[in-house]
Amino acid sequence: MNRRNAHLITLLILALSAPLGGCDATARLSEQEHIQRAKDFEDKGNLKSSIIELKNAIQKNPDSPQARLLLGQVYLKAGFGAEAEKELLRAQQLGISRDSIAPQLGEALLLMGEHQRLLDEIQSNDKLSSVNQARILALRANAMLATGQVRDACDLFQSAQAIDASHPSSYWGLALCAVIERDPAKARTLLDAALKLPQQQSQTLVYIGDLEQLNASLEGALKAYDSALKIDPENLQARYNRVPALLRAGKNEAAAKEIARLRERAPNFAQTHYLTALFDYSQEKYPEARDALQQAFKFAPDHPPSLMLAAMTAHALESYQQAETYIGRFLARFPGNKQAIKVLATTQIRLKQPEKA
Repeated sequence: MNRRNAHLITLLILALSAPLGGCDATARLSEQEHIQRAKDFEDKGNLKSSIIELKNAIQKNPDSPQARLLLGQVYLKAGFGAEAEKELLRAQQLGISRDSIAPQLGEALLLMGEHQRLLDEIQSNDKLSSVNQARILALRANAMLATGQVRDACDLFQSAQAIDASHPSSYWGLALCAVIERDPAKARTLLDAALKLPQQQSQTLVYIGDLEQLNASLEGALKAYDSALKIDPENLQARYNRVPALLRAGKNEAAAKEIARLRERAPNFAQTHYLTALFDYSQEKYPEARDALQQAFKFAPDHPPSLMLAAMTAHALESYQQAETYIGRFLARFPGNKQAIKVLATTQIRLKQPEKA
């Protein structure tokens, strides 16, 4: 072997061994070192790397209640309800008290759309701190809203705030009740009060953005969503709700870029595929919208916005029977929705069923 080939082989060996050395350094970290790295990543808003570090900690010690609990909490922050529930329940099996994680389990169920399970399984009790009692009441109120128990839900939000006024969730709920009562000024007052609290300001700004959208103030909505993302770049809800505002403002290119981020960041969420369909629908690309909605239904078969858009898309494609089916499923959950009733009426006229319209 000549000297030149020997040098090349030496360089190749060094190049191949360099990454392995890096892996060995990480492999030597202890469970607690991985957990600390995970916390550091979480503090910087890098949830993906935090999840990786916690999984590494669990590889070192599968029975670590601390790592399981933290992983469940980070999954919640990232919006992964099912994954969060799994880790939180495993943490409970390993010794974490049920009462201490009950609010987080409720949040996981809410993310999953498991509203009845939340009402059945997550209860408040006198053993809980006032903070956790209020959080659970607010979670139950959200589940009641989703199941059509509006008056009871609003009463429960009021009870949650009376127990502990330091958590923003009751303010968010009462603001939603004010919107239902057609009192946007009261809703804004409640959200402004929530924004003064130190907790979850990013999420409060999302609700302010939603209220601005309802009031047709697209500039105000986008400003609120952008402020939310400055505080927490990982806030999926801010990115989701930003897309319709961008479309309504005619900022299609910005909307497309946001959807592309979501498809990369959250490909397994119904809302991501719904927004893809909404974009296609706005461009009159109805077959593409239909296909995107089918993807949404794989992850959430009864996702309300997708059901409504699926009915409108089927109507545009002159698939009136299918449109009637979708809108019927939507109305089964929201029987008084005026837009849905209008879509159903026009569909039944197309089906030559004017007596039903």
